[in-house]
Amino acid sequence: MRADSVNARLLRRLERLLYRHAIRIIVLAKGSVDYIVQMGFDRDRVIFIPNGVHMKYFLTSRTREEMRRELHAESRFVVMYCGAHGKLNALDTIIDAAELTREDGGLLYVLVGDGVEKRRLMTSASERRLTNIRFLDPVPKQEIPDLLHAADALVITLLDVPLFQYGVSPNKLFDYMAAGRPVLCAVAGDMAELVETAGAGIAVPPQNPQELVDAIARIRSQPELAAQWASSGKQFIRENFDREILVERLLEAIDA
Repeated sequence: MRADSVNARLLRRLERLLYRHAIRIIVLAKGSVDYIVQMGFDRDRVIFIPNGVHMKYFLTSRTREEMRRELHAESRFVVMYCGAHGKLNALDTIIDAAELTREDGGLLYVLVGDGVEKRRLMTSASERRLTNIRFLDPVPKQEIPDLLHAADALVITLLDVPLFQYGVSPNKLFDYMAAGRPVLCAVAGDMAELVETAGAGIAVPPQNPQELVDAIARIRSQPELAAQWASSGKQFIRENFDREILVERLLEAIDA
């Protein structure tokens, strides 16, 4: 028997043991509730409290125009990704989208962050001679609001696997919406549903660069609608995912 199979079985047993003896089970992803209930545990013991944003700290300190000058993108439509550059993040989707739109001089893709895939992604873009994509180093957390506010649209991508449809709650999605920018969500399941429910942008199938390109074109061609998505997403975060609200929900769950 393979060692990884043995380890997986042991972890599943430990998982069930912890659930069995827990008074409350708090999960970050909405889909995790059904997963735990399907294992035979009482739904009333499972509490969904997602990640969120400290809205009172999510403030810009520099103007959008200043940040766009630093990006050398004053007159271009900026599609930005900000976060980890790992295998799970499916950033080849963005590279492929950049290749599909390589002749569009008004469009710029900006990828901010670091990770094990960054060097390969940069090499891929270089080998394809893509001049419409830039890679930036990570920035301190306090500078994220300024950076995101400089974009015209913010994109999140993940691999097309079942776990990511219902078992994740990435902070970047909440940061994107809090920044007041329209969101391009190339992730299926709960995250796509959240973006659409909030009226915060467009959800497209994961790992489908043409669909992503089409969504970008839609945002560029409908600036009034894009502004509405940006405003709606920010308001949705303020009303539902401000961490002060989430802390209150956590305390209620603990006291119940």
